[in-house]
Amino acid sequence: MRIAVRYQSRSGNTRKVAEAIAHKSGVVARPMDPTEKFSPAVDLLFVGGGVYAGRPHKSLTDALSKLAADEVSGVAFFYTSVSPMDQTEGRLRAAVKDPAIAIGDSVFQCPGKFLFSKRDRPDSADLSKAEAFAKRTIDARRKMLDEIKWRE
Repeated sequence: MRIAVRYQSRSGNTRKVAEAIAHKSGVVARPMDPTEKFSPAVDLLFVGGGVYAGRPHKSLTDALSKLAADEVSGVAFFYTSVSPMDQTEGRLRAAVKDPAIAIGDSVFQCPGKFLFSKRDRPDSADLSKAEAFAKRTIDARRKMLDEIKWRE
């Protein structure tokens, strides 16, 4: 199974989470590039970003809107924000325009530091949770792909 981790981060919070996910996935996390073409195709793309004023960064949603199922067959989201009470998950899901791209059921939200709030976040416990999220997501995606192959 081919996996990639891409992120958008201004303060470094999301980069730390992306690197934890990438470590568990056995790949290298890279900043999201809206012009990137995934060749060969990626079975699972972990993609995340920071939340600013209650919204994911426009560069991230723009990049998600350009994904195509012939390059990325599955997506899993993660993000950092000061408040977990926002509509980020729905906005990330809505940004993926290709209906043939499978979007994972779970999303990882991690508290991130902002000004004088949550200055120690993400911490080692958060990064361990990010790694556990990566493992669960990879296992679920692998199971789904195995079931598809079995049916064929």
